[in-house]
Amino acid sequence: MLPTPDGGYIAGGSTWSGASGDKSQPSQGNRDYWVIKLNAQGQPQWDRTYGGDQFDDLHDLQVTRDGGYLLAGTSTSGTSGDKTHPSQGGADYWIVKLNAAGEKQWDRTIGGPGGDDLNCLRQLPDGSYLLAGTSASAVGGNKTQPNRGDADYWVVKLDEQGQQQWDRTYGSVKGDLLVSAGLTLTRDGGCLIGGFSAQGASADKRQPGWGRDDYWVLKLDANGNKQWDGTFGGEQDDRLVGVHQTPDGGYLLSGFSASGREGTKTQPRYDPITPGASIGYDYWVVKLNAAGGVEWDRTIGTPQSDELRAAELTADGGIILGGSTFAGIAGDKTTRNNGLADYWIVKLSALGVKEWDLDVGSHERDGLASIQPTPEGGYIVGGDSWGAPSGDRTQPGRGLTDFWLVKVGAPLVQITGDTRLCNGGQLPLTAVSVPTGATYQWDTGATSATITVTQAGTYHVTATFANGARSTTSHQVSVLTPAMRIQGDSLLCPGSALRLTAVGTAATVYRWSTGETTPSILVNAPGRYRVTAQYGAGCSLTQEVVVRNPTLQLQGSPWLCGNDTQLEAVAPGAITYRWSTGATTATLAATQAGTYSVVATFANGCTRTAAVQVRAPVVTIQGDSVLCGGQPLLLTAQSNLAATYRWNTGATGATIRVQQPGTYTLTAFYATGCQRSTTWRVVTAPVLPAFRAGTDTTVCEGTTLQLRAPLLQAPVSYRWSDGSTEPTLRVQQAGTYSVVVQTPCEQRTFMQHVQYKSCLLLPNIVTANGDGLNDTFAPKGLLGTGWELTVYNRWGRQVYTSKAYTNEWGSEAAGGVYYYLLSQPASGVHYRGFVEVVR
Repeated sequence: MLPTPDGGYIAGGSTWSGASGDKSQPSQGNRDYWVIKLNAQGQPQWDRTYGGDQFDDLHDLQVTRDGGYLLAGTSTSGTSGDKTHPSQGGADYWIVKLNAAGEKQWDRTIGGPGGDDLNCLRQLPDGSYLLAGTSASAVGGNKTQPNRGDADYWVVKLDEQGQQQWDRTYGSVKGDLLVSAGLTLTRDGGCLIGGFSAQGASADKRQPGWGRDDYWVLKLDANGNKQWDGTFGGEQDDRLVGVHQTPDGGYLLSGFSASGREGTKTQPRYDPITPGASIGYDYWVVKLNAAGGVEWDRTIGTPQSDELRAAELTADGGIILGGSTFAGIAGDKTTRNNGLADYWIVKLSALGVKEWDLDVGSHERDGLASIQPTPEGGYIVGGDSWGAPSGDRTQPGRGLTDFWLVKVGAPLVQITGDTRLCNGGQLPLTAVSVPTGATYQWDTGATSATITVTQAGTYHVTATFANGARSTTSHQVSVLTPAMRIQGDSLLCPGSALRLTAVGTAATVYRWSTGETTPSILVNAPGRYRVTAQYGAGCSLTQEVVVRNPTLQLQGSPWLCGNDTQLEAVAPGAITYRWSTGATTATLAATQAGTYSVVATFANGCTRTAAVQVRAPVVTIQGDSVLCGGQPLLLTAQSNLAATYRWNTGATGATIRVQQPGTYTLTAFYATGCQRSTTWRVVTAPVLPAFRAGTDTTVCEGTTLQLRAPLLQAPVSYRWSDGSTEPTLRVQQAGTYSVVVQTPCEQRTFMQHVQYKSCLLLPNIVTANGDGLNDTFAPKGLLGTGWELTVYNRWGRQVYTSKAYTNEWGSEAAGGVYYYLLSQPASGVHYRGFVEVVR
């Protein structure tokens, strides 16, 4: 029986029945697989019958990852009914794949030439299947390895479509029987298989036997190769029922035992051995570590025979055991018997300590076969029952024996209260039972539901219910000295978030000033954040952290006094600095005026930038520098920084009145401790003399004339009528020229008229005798350049011409009279005449 994804259950077994009662389909042969789908309330939704013409016994079923089901058991049928493959021998593994509605999709027959009994299967994470059972076959059919003895463990690996991938045979030289829950997958990809064996060390079995049948388990890797095996038992029969891997990586072996305290069994049997009487059994649970070593074992039983048939791990790390017993209240059984054999359910803690037990049965014989925890904390148990409505059974039988499913709640007691006690505090502990109405017995002697404790320790309470069932639980109380701090950055980059976490002694409740109640919060705004950690029993601690945006300030004087001024970047939490100068320290010596900037980088990656203008103190004197006619003038001190002043005259005000020429010195004293000085020269303005620029003048055309103003010592300025400002002026045209001469105290204007006349002289004789006088034809007073000359003899023949005449003709000419044409094409001016060359 297993839970299904829809919250219901799938149950299965074997049946001889045809269509009748709750069975809706006819029989296929002597005995068939029968599966029933139940809803969460235990109501049948559908049932299916699958079989051949012989005996088909269902031993295990699994919910597959596609939402369907896989049925596993043993068949002696050939190809018939729902069986599509022939028998391989006496009995074979037979698996049937169903969809979610219970409809058959395919079936496979796997076996050797002898008898093969399939007891359990598991689906692997990759969708493939692992089958495990017992085989008496030699090599043949699907079996590839020889048998070790009468019967061996036989493991077969199939793919998701049921095709065989490999098989492995393990056994001793005698009979070894793998049980119906003797397969569990392990977290390393392998598996643990188990059953019982009566043989000592031989073949694959490395340890000797302890008596008759012993628990025998083998650890296999993902390829089915043996890694280790272990034998556990006493002198009598020890029959393994199931194997599980525990959360710590170890293993739990569960079954029933007739042995006392011997071999690997550390606790005595409950049913004493009586000569001639049948031997009774007890539940026996063995806890192994990951390597197969025994950590502990527990014997649970009564003076009657108690046979465990199912076990499962529970959500709290414990173990739920289920089987059958004939006993009433005796030994570990605290609840009455209803008839012959009843279902007996026992809850153990993770350490094997019994917590409670429960009897479920009718007045007839009831045999438990399966137990499963339910989501709400109860259990559903299933098996077969011969009874009519009686005891815990509410429905009539359908035939000789029926499937009987029962949903039960655990008779449970729990202790509520904190597990941590502050020094000097008091801690209330309260026993709460389900169902209510139980009586309580504390190990302190108290019988009330609530006790108050003041010391650390483990406190136990036993609840006794109306039906006689008992449940015991414990509660560990420790003394707490709480410590807590807030972990996380206190600098928040704008636009981002940071995480604050309360670390230290784990609290039961956290309350932040933001209203959140988790140990860790995200904040995206600066401010004060406070958390109170509540540890129970009045214990609490409060811590606070200030989250701020990163800041950067520049400290130091912005005035350059002496050789340098010290600047300091103040940025709490910064890890690096970089100045505009390239410096990477927090401080910087600024040695010259200018703008200095720095970038501070913080651990969370954000940056801040600041800048400062460093200036040197400057003092100047403003005012006139020329005394006019003995009149006083004002000199005023100016500075870019507040200061006090001292003049060389002894004055200390910002302004002084002066009446004498000379050099005046000003010293400014600053609050920064430095001082600056400057000077100002005061002179007497020169007196402008009486002066004339000159008489009116007439000069030859082409002549450059230089006009002169009176030369005076500064301060004096000149401005001629053409705008020039020099003391002299060169003129080449006729006109009236004036100059304004100005001092700070007065100005005068002088004027002169200039006229030009023609002074042209064209010689009429050349005396080429080499005395340097009149050796060539050299006109005087020609204006400009670009003059051309053409000379003709007296017969009119051209004897000379020049496009750029420069007074060179005549020195080589023969004596006589010549005629010339002198012209300037650019102006259109020309002259004609004659000249005589005399030698």
